[in-house]
Amino acid sequence: MSESDKISSSVETSSVETSSVETSSDETSKLKKDHIDDKLDSYYDIFNKLNEDAKNSKEGLILYYNRLNTLNFCVHVSIISLSATSTFIQSYLSEDQYTDPIKLLLLSITSYSGLILSISKFYKLEEKKENAHNLRDRFADLETKINYYIEYMRPWRSPVHYLNEINNKGKDKEIEWVGLIEKIDSEYINIIDCKRELSASYEKILESNVARIYIDKYINKMYITELKNKKKK
Repeated sequence: MSESDKISSSVETSSVETSSVETSSDETSKLKKDHIDDKLDSYYDIFNKLNEDAKNSKEGLILYYNRLNTLNFCVHVSIISLSATSTFIQSYLSEDQYTDPIKLLLLSITSYSGLILSISKFYKLEEKKENAHNLRDRFADLETKINYYIEYMRPWRSPVHYLNEINNKGKDKEIEWVGLIEKIDSEYINIIDCKRELSASYEKILESNVARIYIDKYINKMYITELKNKKKK
């Protein structure tokens, strides 16, 4: 074989090896649109469902808290108003001027105040109100966290984001993608653990049938709002 033939053969072999390496690199690369889209679709479905559940629970708690707050407000305002009335009567009239209706009124005010406070303490209105408020805030934090990761994944929905395998900071996009997946998987476990804990607390505060009532109220409220917005358009 002549020297030129050897060189030609060497070049061809090198080209084949280079082509083989490139093909192998393409096959092992994780930055494939179909692969990324499938992964993101799966994560979006999971996180959107978690977000919907957290939002429904939070809004149900808001309605429940508002009801407890209104009830507690009425109890205290009624006691304050009647106590003020009783104080005014006692200050304005001497005991000798008390007629039977006035005595009955003063006795009724005192009995009502004691009774309504006892009922309020028995049903733990203040405690339930504070528990609902605190749990609502924790569900809001969970919802914010879920939305953060939904937005965190959003840039990868566009192939332009990973078209260049090296980003502006010189970081390999494939390494960045693998890091994203690892982070999402890790945080997903933390999120479902948090949701499990919050759901247990939710069940303690609201029985399942009561919780369903408040969630349905929220859904109906949102539906009515959407209809009104459509009519305005």
